Amino acid sequence: FDFLAITDHHRYRPSLRAIDCWKRWNSGFRLFPGEEVHSPGNPVHIIHFGGGYSINEKAASDEEKYQIVKAAVMTREYCSISQIQRDFSVGFTRGGKIMKRLQEEGIVAPDGANPNSTKGNKVLVHSAPEGPAQ
Repeated sequence: FDFLAITDHHRYRPSLRAIDCWKRWNSGFRLFPGEEVHSPGNPVHIIHFGGGYSINEKAASDEEKYQIVKAAVMTREYCSISQIQRDFSVGFTRGGKIMKRLQEEGIVAPDGANPNSTKGNKVLVHSAPEGPAQ
């Protein structure tokens, strides 16, 4: 079948409007929405098409959630995946990805670094909790 992947540079919603315009021309093509995806640190542009949502927007919301979790973790002594799940309303897979990134960035000790701990992994980098000075 013939198709068109209608994409916009780093944006999904304009492709939906463009599809509405193309439909009026009755071209016979199947039309798919999309966007260019720019992964951090990767110079290659990836075309996302046919999906029902914006990959770029999802990535931005994931980064926002990570920064919120990271700030909170840095005020604690220990951190675990189950704690991240419970405190930030994320599933096990997402909690695991956040924990892995915290470990890769050196914020949290790697798995197995404190084998006798039942509290989770030791937090290695701390910041002062936000709030009024005492």
